Amino acid sequence: ARLVSRCSFFNRISEKIRMISMTLVEKYRRDLVIFEYRKRLVNERVTKSFDEQEMLDYYERNSEMFRLHEAILKGLFLKVPENTPNLGQLKKWYCSTNPDGVEKIEKYALKNAVIYDYFYDKWILFEEIVNNIPYEFGDAESFLKTHHKLEFNKNGYWYLLNITEYRLPGEEMPYDFARAQIQEILTNSNRLNFDRELEENLYRDAEKSGDIKWLYKGEKSIEKESIK
Repeated sequence: ARLVSRCSFFNRISEKIRMISMTLVEKYRRDLVIFEYRKRLVNERVTKSFDEQEMLDYYERNSEMFRLHEAILKGLFLKVPENTPNLGQLKKWYCSTNPDGVEKIEKYALKNAVIYDYFYDKWILFEEIVNNIPYEFGDAESFLKTHHKLEFNKNGYWYLLNITEYRLPGEEMPYDFARAQIQEILTNSNRLNFDRELEENLYRDAEKSGDIKWLYKGEKSIEKESIK
């Protein structure tokens, strides 16, 4: 009789464990479906490309947010061996921004330059240039205000830098430099709004269908069964 009673007890325990496991598996399955559904909606609605005018409007409305922490510049940088051919010509060409001069520099750089960086059309961090030239630049602001170009020879190489524009720390970011940051801000804002909207919609749908009440009762029932 004791053996039968023990078997019956273990059978009841096993059944309760099975029911709890099935409930947990079902909950996991629902959570997984919701996760995949949310991910698909995020890809469709949040990670969109923003209209250029929309980003520009945001930049103009919030210009005080976009201040530089580091100096940036536009220009051209070359590193060539000191015995490079036609060095005199190169020193004339590298300061030219007209298409003919740039074309000559590009052809020359393909054959002779160790580093060739053309950034007349984009802003880059001043620090990126500093890291490639073994020159004592000192304070970025002082250097940029007093130098439009640099010709420097050391350890068998010539370093040629032409600066066409610069911005200093504390100044307002140019729009094209701030653009990637603005896109990230707008994307994050969309994601937060989407999460809030999705949660509200899911809650309303569950409330209408009675799922919230059913889930509460189910969890309460499971909790009671597990205590017995």
